[in-house]
Amino acid sequence: MATRPSFPPGQGQAALQQELEQLLSSDLASMTLGQLLGMTLSSLCMGERQAHLRGDASDSGNGFYEHGVQVGSVPVSMSVPRTRKSEFRPAVLPEPYQRGYPQQMEELLLGLLGSSRSIEGVRRSLRSLGMAVPEDILQDTIDTLSQELELLNSGTLDPDLAVVFMDAKHIEVRIGKRLAKAAIYTCVGIDLEGRKRVLACHVREGPESFGQWKETLRSLLDRGLRRVLLRVQDAFPGLVGLSEGLFPQAEVQFCTVHMLRNARKHLSKKDFRIFHAGWKGVRNAWDPELGARRFEDLCSQFEDRYGTWIAYLRKNRRCLLAFLGYPSRVRASLATTNTAEAVNGQLEILRRNSGGYFQSRRSLQCKLALAVRQLHEVRWKSPVRTVCAELPALQALFRQRFEDSRQE
Repeated sequence: MATRPSFPPGQGQAALQQELEQLLSSDLASMTLGQLLGMTLSSLCMGERQAHLRGDASDSGNGFYEHGVQVGSVPVSMSVPRTRKSEFRPAVLPEPYQRGYPQQMEELLLGLLGSSRSIEGVRRSLRSLGMAVPEDILQDTIDTLSQELELLNSGTLDPDLAVVFMDAKHIEVRIGKRLAKAAIYTCVGIDLEGRKRVLACHVREGPESFGQWKETLRSLLDRGLRRVLLRVQDAFPGLVGLSEGLFPQAEVQFCTVHMLRNARKHLSKKDFRIFHAGWKGVRNAWDPELGARRFEDLCSQFEDRYGTWIAYLRKNRRCLLAFLGYPSRVRASLATTNTAEAVNGQLEILRRNSGGYFQSRRSLQCKLALAVRQLHEVRWKSPVRTVCAELPALQALFRQRFEDSRQE
């Protein structure tokens, strides 16, 4: 790839624009993400200079100079426009005496892919910055993100985890000229050091099914996961037996948020308020035996009027109250699938930006990889403080269940 020429003083935006067009029309196969980012940053700098010159008639353009920066781990070369007055400095540049951008800038640049409805939408956005970027280059970037998701779903896992959260999200994906239903099967783990990581995020066509869950959980076993203290999931039919067969020593916790949503459907408004208050007493019990007694009292209070619903609760008592056997500071997070739904929350933002559905399976994979990256690099970058505070207790529970039982 030829190096970018420097421009003589006085040459304006047209020269840089012509150079960008020549670069795009030449050796496309060798263009990298760094070059694409360099063109984007150069165009933003030109826009800043235009705005500056419109506001200061006494100043004028004065060519460009080459500047190297670092966007995350990607080295980028960009052309920075100058003016006759030395005080002009594009705000797009990093802070003085720094070569790299903060993480927020990298997220902003990658966010262009996440916020656009399609590849064509990305191209239109880049054109509005003065660049006509071929689809091949954008497809290269999307391929990289797709490979990142494939690696997430196939890499070796830690054999021991404290908790695994499981949840499925129903979506629609455009396939050809029709919209097809699909489900995203998400598993998130908390390890014995208090760190959250997405273990798997599979996109499978069709509605949520037992067979697809079996394939998803079996893949965790094949990738090395062996021992889990607690699995947090919803009450999808057959899922308890399936997960117990694969991870027999792990306890099962049903999502209590889902349970309360179902209670709202079965109970009158007045009775639901009473039930909800009673459930808070169960949730705040200081030991499992007290929680079990309060749960039974709550069921007895409503069994005459809502016999079928109460029978369902009693049948699933073990899976609804498993969280009471864990340290009090982590119970709230262990009683719901909210941790797994954090991935779905990130994806939901991208789904709305896409017009309510995903334009293609490849676009979905790209956006899903961006959602997972956002969680790993920002929200889940550090261990969970509440879990870290209870790590000795969780590690003792782990040893008691797995290592002590093996010696016996």
